[in-house]
Amino acid sequence: MLAGSLARRLGLVAGAGAAACWRRPAVVAAAQAVRCIATADEQLQRRLETRIHRLKNDGNNNVGYPGRRLTKWEPIGEEQRLIIRSLKRNMSDFDWEGALTVLQTIPQNPGVEWNPVFRAVLQCCCRAVKPEAAQTVFGRMPYRDIKAYNMLLHMYCHLQQIQEMNRLRAQMDAEGIKPSAVTHLAMFKVWSLLGMWEEADQGLRVLKADASLHEEVNWEVVYLSAINACARAGQQQEKAREIFDEFAARPGTQVIHSHYNALLGAYKHSPQESRQVFDEMRRAGLAPRVRDWCKLMVCYRYSWPEMVEVYEEMKREALVADDDTFAQLLIAARHLRNLDGIRWAKQEMAAAGVDPQRQGALPQLRGSFLAAEDVLQYDSGLATGTSPSSSSFPSPSSPLASSSAASSEPSPSLSGPAPLAAAAPAAVAALPEGWAEAVDPTSGRSYYWSLADPATTTTWQRPVAGSL
Repeated sequence: MLAGSLARRLGLVAGAGAAACWRRPAVVAAAQAVRCIATADEQLQRRLETRIHRLKNDGNNNVGYPGRRLTKWEPIGEEQRLIIRSLKRNMSDFDWEGALTVLQTIPQNPGVEWNPVFRAVLQCCCRAVKPEAAQTVFGRMPYRDIKAYNMLLHMYCHLQQIQEMNRLRAQMDAEGIKPSAVTHLAMFKVWSLLGMWEEADQGLRVLKADASLHEEVNWEVVYLSAINACARAGQQQEKAREIFDEFAARPGTQVIHSHYNALLGAYKHSPQESRQVFDEMRRAGLAPRVRDWCKLMVCYRYSWPEMVEVYEEMKREALVADDDTFAQLLIAARHLRNLDGIRWAKQEMAAAGVDPQRQGALPQLRGSFLAAEDVLQYDSGLATGTSPSSSSFPSPSSPLASSSAASSEPSPSLSGPAPLAAAAPAAVAALPEGWAEAVDPTSGRSYYWSLADPATTTTWQRPVAGSL
């Protein structure tokens, strides 16, 4: 149901999916279309798996963001406090179903003293990204406060359901609930994920003009989200640089790795300029992390030798590649049709002791590894004269924007027999006015849509001015 809603929002159709598949001789287009439609549920599941994986393994995601302020909570009765404490295990285990059983112990017509318990159950549902259960709990609350609204907003942010978030914001306004800094942050995050740079730029102006929120706002995260929105929109590197420089000049704030990482993403179509940003980060006294090297690698995704050189440069600095790094190498090698590159990346993974199919592996690595295996298996089938089945044929993932990992895109040319290696394009043409770009985190492919009509214009094919 969620995947269907997401597919409708993005305008996913069988024809568009089939046209984007990597075509080789003797492959039936109808089988490709079936596979592409079937990936909608898989993609949503992978994205949620990735989020839960990061929540469990990244620890404190706010490290490096100084001055975070905590919202004060209302007094809680002893009975309610005991119930809330019992929910801690449900929270850490993402056990939303177990949390819902707590509601059976609450009186039929609960007073406001039970609101903290409802909110704790709501938090379990939102953390596990279960919108239907969360809405049920939200509807039963004695009263709906800003904290409950913020939980729902952040859940729908992870689902990238901007329409639902806008509906909740309108409902807050109708109920006279003033948005907090956390409310604004949820909106910034979804604008970042969807590449809505104009909304992020306008939102930044609104926050700067509201003096009542200045002490509460985490400016480090707000500016980071705005830079990421520009990066994911495509061709907005100048705006990203403008926002970065404004933040760097803001008193009382600190530029950290994440801001440079986001700025690197804004220059993903220009390896030379991305290298300049990378060197600028070094001069600022920030030693590049593995994820920063990974982002720089992605900027060289159209040239396999240069991408590998960046990887080797990272290794010379005694840094150990992680799941993200190997996922991007596999994605690039696959989309460049570089079979030797796929085999080399697998060898590097084995040497680093990284098992892409282990329990707890990053879902993106697992998906890219299986897709690369499909490519090798398919090529082996061609070499032996056997016809591969449609289930082993590599197909693109449905277009969903991502969040926090580095991404890459394939060569846009998909017609005719696919060569085993593709030359890097001399330059990437700017998008026509009114079009935006984002990257599907699992397949690494870029997809595009018209800002005027995103529901019916989403496509894998890069639009060209004059052909629309």
